[in-house]
Amino acid sequence: MGIQVRVGDWEGAYREVMSEQARKDDDLKHDLLIEMARAQASLGDVSGAFRTIRETLVLGRNALSSFSALCQIIKEQGRIADKTMLHAALDLAERTSAEQLAKEKAEHPTGSFALTWLTDLAEAQAAGGRRERADQTLQLALDLVSSDAFNFRQSEIDHGYANILTVQAHIGDISGALKTLEKMSDQGRRYGMRWIIAILADAGDLARALAFVAQIDEPESKTRALLSIASTQAQYGDSVGAQKTLARIESLTDRGERSELLERQFYSTLAKVQCDRDSAPRVLTQILQDVDKAQLGGFIVYEAVGEAYAAVGLVAEALQIFERIPREEDRDGNEKFARDALARMITKAHTVAGNVEVAEAWVRTLQSPSEQCYAWLGIVDGFVSLSSISNRGTAMVP
Repeated sequence: MGIQVRVGDWEGAYREVMSEQARKDDDLKHDLLIEMARAQASLGDVSGAFRTIRETLVLGRNALSSFSALCQIIKEQGRIADKTMLHAALDLAERTSAEQLAKEKAEHPTGSFALTWLTDLAEAQAAGGRRERADQTLQLALDLVSSDAFNFRQSEIDHGYANILTVQAHIGDISGALKTLEKMSDQGRRYGMRWIIAILADAGDLARALAFVAQIDEPESKTRALLSIASTQAQYGDSVGAQKTLARIESLTDRGERSELLERQFYSTLAKVQCDRDSAPRVLTQILQDVDKAQLGGFIVYEAVGEAYAAVGLVAEALQIFERIPREEDRDGNEKFARDALARMITKAHTVAGNVEVAEAWVRTLQSPSEQCYAWLGIVDGFVSLSSISNRGTAMVP
């Protein structure tokens, strides 16, 4: 893998990981192909990304996951200068969606998965310039949720409407999103409003997002909305802005007034904004002390703290957090993803620091095939980072 990565052959590196680690596990192979497609797109090889997505569709393991990745790449249309390629990708998305929706209707008449296909497609259509089709697709989604076929509890109906208004907000139709919001229950509207606020923040319209926050009376809902803004700011590297938003939360409610889940989300977001190597250890240590004292520990907080340590190069501390997350034999699905993600961050940090051999040796100590795969991909990520830093076509590998 090292030689391939050093000459910029990221696809070769991914395929080597798959051939060595996932040759007997088609589900894992599918997941790695999706990761490879995303990496290809992020590195500018959009046509290669679409080829890889087609490969996952042929594999036939998780069509919805493949479709969602395809739509995500289309939504990042700034990377697709070739309009012929863009339209071919949209055609593939529309054809795949139509085929799977027909299958879904035959196998699951309630339409639970159909909504996801429709909302993902609508957002891709809008991003790809097919706005009229996107509006038609969203209307199909609205018709589905309001129909007798969508025979679920009110909370699930609210969730369906929330999926739709999220897309409406993403494509700039805030008025449409607010109309959809009115179709929801009181509790659902509080949930839906948080999504609108998060999307406005994601688009950089912080003033409008905060204006919507001001309309929320209930403290916990307002806290959740502010957390969504802080998370978005952290995601885009605005650690100063995120910390100011978190300070609003501290002034809004006392810690004893927040639910355990909300408190975990608060600490998780606080961890994600620690990007200064000098101050991060103190803050992260305090977070761990607070969550341990309140018995709030869990993968949400541990993953965020571990990744924060790794992001500032404190790999030994990240490894200690990794060991706090339950191992394969006694963990649930979320904890599995947390360990996979943190393993990837740890090996990336090792690689960026020049400790490639240490990273490779650690990978071989992992017992879970999934953790090994993602840890290897962390090494690939590290080489990609080094390549970007050096601003040349090859990585600066010691």
